[in-house]
Amino acid sequence: MKKLSYDKLMAHNPTQLDTMVNQRGQTVTFYEHPTAGDEWTVLGVIDKTAFDTDFWDTGDFFEDSDYNPILLDSGDVVCQFEAEKEH
Repeated sequence: MKKLSYDKLMAHNPTQLDTMVNQRGQTVTFYEHPTAGDEWTVLGVIDKTAFDTDFWDTGDFFEDSDYNPILLDSGDVVCQFEAEKEH
């Protein structure tokens, strides 16, 4: 998932869509794109790390979903199934 500038995103006061806790206990907050709205994919934030989820809605993000965004120690954000490949 492509990382974005957290400060720039938050400066635009994006609309919060949803929040969830991933398999690593990280809180993931989902936002609508502040200028493109639903014409753009959902944006996410974990611990002040902003990223583009590449998903058009939040329906795939739920408890234990393989598609949940995970913030790795490296600072990269990947889906849970990708994080499992690295271990």
